[in-house]
Amino acid sequence: MAANHGLMSVTRIKRVIKALLPPVIVHAIRPREARFSTWGEACAHAGSYDADLVNRFRSERHALNTVDDTILQTSVLGLVVLALPQAPLTVTDFGGATGDLGQAFLQAYPSSQYIVVENPTMVELMRGKTPVQYTTLMPEQCDVFFTSSTLQYLDDPMKILKEGLCSAKQAAVLTRNSFSETETFREQRSHLFDNGMGPVPPGYHNIQVSVPHRTIRESTVLELAHSMGFRCVARLEEASGSLPGSYGKQLVFFRQ
Repeated sequence: MAANHGLMSVTRIKRVIKALLPPVIVHAIRPREARFSTWGEACAHAGSYDADLVNRFRSERHALNTVDDTILQTSVLGLVVLALPQAPLTVTDFGGATGDLGQAFLQAYPSSQYIVVENPTMVELMRGKTPVQYTTLMPEQCDVFFTSSTLQYLDDPMKILKEGLCSAKQAAVLTRNSFSETETFREQRSHLFDNGMGPVPPGYHNIQVSVPHRTIRESTVLELAHSMGFRCVARLEEASGSLPGSYGKQLVFFRQ
C-alpha cells in the first residue's frame, strides 16, 4: 500500500511538472518534427490517433491508474464550472482520450454527465469501463464544450469547433492549443510512453510514434465564437501544447 501511494505521488508530480514546464523546455526535449506544404502530405507521412497500438497502450495504462482529483483542480474547466449555476451539468470533451479529467469531474459532481468524443478504437476500448460516457459523434447539446490539445490534429478543426460551439448552451473551453497566424503542417513525433499518465503496462516498448499536426489561427477561432453568440471572457497563458513556430492560449467563452 505504501509503495502504491509513493507511485501515485510520483505520477502527480510528473503531471504537474509537465504542465508547468516552460514551452522552450518542452520543445527542447521533443524529437524534431518534419514539416510539409499541405495537410495531406503530413497525413501521408505520419501515423494516426486511430492507431490500435497507441489507443490500446493508453487504455491499459489508464487501467493501472487511479482517479486523480488534482487534474480538475488544476484545469481551467474546474474554474469555469464554479462560475456556472450548480445544477447537474453536461460536459462534452472532444478528444478526451481515456477520460481522466472526466472521472475527476464526476467524482466532484456525481449527478452530472461527462461525455468524451473519441476515435472508434478508443471508444470501443473505454466504453463501460468508467462512469464517463463515450461516443464517436458530437452530442447535439451540452452545457460546456471542452477540448484540449485536439483541434490541431484534425482534418477540419473549424468544422468540429463550430459543431461544439453550436451544442454548448453555456460555455466553451479550449486549452493546449497550437496557434499561429501562419498555417504550418508537420509530422509530430514522440515516444509511446509519452502518451497518458501512470504506470507503464507490461509488454510495451518505448518506440517512436507520430501523428499529423497543424497550427490553428486564433483569429479565426475568435471570429467564429463571436459569430455564434459567445464572448471570450478569458485568454490565459498556456504552458504546454504548442510546438516551435506556434503559441498556446487557453480560451474561455461564455454564451451571451
